Amino acid sequence: MSEKATFTGFLSLLKERIKSPYQDPGYWFYFVAIIIIVGGLGFWVDVFSFDRQKLIQSLNTYFIAILATSTVDISLKDYDNNKVYKKSFQLGSYLILLIGVLVFSLSDNLLVKVVATIVSWLTWWIANSDNEAILGGRLNSLMLLETMKK
Repeated sequence: MSEKATFTGFLSLLKERIKSPYQDPGYWFYFVAIIIIVGGLGFWVDVFSFDRQKLIQSLNTYFIAILATSTVDISLKDYDNNKVYKKSFQLGSYLILLIGVLVFSLSDNLLVKVVATIVSWLTWWIANSDNEAILGGRLNSLMLLETMKK
């Protein structure tokens, strides 16, 4: 008999995907340096321009780009060990993208755009939590940490 998807199982898997890259310094470096700083360069320039409308516009294009690519990443994943939850991740990411598109289109509120940006970062984090191109140094990083403890 095949395994059936449960809400508890899905939340457990989601929690695992959020926590799993947490200890990897390379993952954090990539996330902060590339996704937040370099990826959001246009946003950071507008933060210091003190022009609220430009800032909202920059956040708008930044968060929707991160959210859209993360949604595609989630949709294209194979989920070898968790095929039963593949549709749950896909549909959840589509729902988040739909809400993101609505926020993109209908809201000019700065706080809403900031929250949407944080949600896009979380979606990126979940989508890439098993990305070997980013996590390639995970074992080496953990071995280095273990060596430093001795």
